[in-house]
Amino acid sequence: MTTKEMTLPPDVAARIDARVANGEADSPEEVVRAALAALDAEDARKLEAVRAKVARSLADQRPSIPAEEVFAKIDALIESLEKK
Repeated sequence: MTTKEMTLPPDVAARIDARVANGEADSPEEVVRAALAALDAEDARKLEAVRAKVARSLADQRPSIPAEEVFAKIDALIESLEKK
């Protein structure tokens, strides 16, 4: 096992200590491990959401709209909002 030393902000250290003290974790290392697992799971959910959006887009049978047309509509919308 590699040892890493770091200085934690007092509020973070207190939160880790509280989880150990109330029995949610057996050690500070377990708290960090669980936090990293939660971050990994969130990253996986975000990636899956992006993949699902890409798949829906690729499966969409509607005709594509040229980028120039889309940007022209956006520019017109911005211009109309600026006039208000």
